[in-house]
Amino acid sequence: MTHTDATALLEQWLPLARGLARKWAHRHPRHADDLESAATLALWRLAQKIARGELEADPGRPRRVAGLVRLAVKWAITAVLKHHRRCKRALVVNPFPELDPDTGEYLDPLALVADRSPDVGHDLDARDEVHSLFELAELSPRYREAALRVLGRGEPARVLAREQGCTDKRVSQVVRGAVAKLRAAAEVA
Repeated sequence: MTHTDATALLEQWLPLARGLARKWAHRHPRHADDLESAATLALWRLAQKIARGELEADPGRPRRVAGLVRLAVKWAITAVLKHHRRCKRALVVNPFPELDPDTGEYLDPLALVADRSPDVGHDLDARDEVHSLFELAELSPRYREAALRVLGRGEPARVLAREQGCTDKRVSQVVRGAVAKLRAAAEVA
């Protein structure tokens, strides 16, 4: 086979490759152009391999060629989608939109992000309150660190135990002691 044979294969199987790309584009409409380009490129590379004799594909057996086209296009499209998911996360649309439990309406993803973090002044006030509560409780640096890391940041107790050279049980005891002192200080204040 020659270059003209590869071109003939491309022309013959291009409708199948584009149809597969459109099928994937229904689920990922933002990437429709990228998916069609990837499908066409995959078909061209496959036609070149067949023309060079690297792959056995008898034009008299169209099912064999169609299967190879489907596989090549599928691999190319999944590679494009993985690339978009890895490098362009903001462009990947969640196929399962979140619903508001009260109204049953779809939630806007940007509204979800906006609602997660209150204004900066609120964060500073909360930090000041926690700092003053720690001062009232008169926590030692070890108790303060354990409470902040295990309760505040959600770190596992075993990580803190390894760093401090003690057991997980001891870290849990320190955290429980810190919580007891904080509760007592909060009741006094």
